[in-house]
Amino acid sequence: MSHSEEEQIQQIKDWWKENGKSIVFGVAASLAIVFGWRGWQSYETSVNVAASELYDQYLMAIESPGSSAEKNTSTALTELKTNYPSSSYAAYATLIQAKQFVDAQKWSDAETQLKWIVE
Repeated sequence: MSHSEEEQIQQIKDWWKENGKSIVFGVAASLAIVFGWRGWQSYETSVNVAASELYDQYLMAIESPGSSAEKNTSTALTELKTNYPSSSYAAYATLIQAKQFVDAQKWSDAETQLKWIVE
């Protein structure tokens, strides 16, 4: 090995000693951010899918006649409001419920539903 090659190798070793920890930390932080972001997106997707399915159940219960439909509607709406309160599905279902109360001239119940949405 020539003298210049040994100097180059030593320069690389010195550079690695000086910058190696920062590079390893940067790569680890980047990987953590990427995998964290993907994990968060996966979680958000699963929550939205669950809320969507519950909203579909709510809509089907509304369209079904009978007293069991009222129970299913109430159960689905309660689950949406409890488990997914910040989802648009909970707000939409609550708006539908408020409209049904207005149609039945149950003004107080409609007002309660609308206040929930505002809050």
